[in-house]
Amino acid sequence: MKQKLAIFLSGSGSNARNICTYFKNHEKIEVALLLSNKENSGVKAISEEFGIPYFIFNKTQFYQHG
Repeated sequence: MKQKLAIFLSGSGSNARNICTYFKNHEKIEVALLLSNKENSGVKAISEEFGIPYFIFNKTQFYQHG
C-alpha cells in the first residue's frame, strides 16, 4: 500500500510541481491531494497536469474544520 501525501500551496506551485514530478511513478509514495488557500494559485494547473484532486479553502473553512 502506498503512503499518500497532501501538498499545501499558495503561490504558483513550483515546489508542489517539483514534488509531484518526483513522486509521479514512485512505488511507495503518491501525491493524493493538493490544497490551497488561494483561488489564483497554481493548484488547478498542477491538478490537471498530474491528475491529482485539489481543494481550495478559505480561512474560515480552515479554522472550522481543523
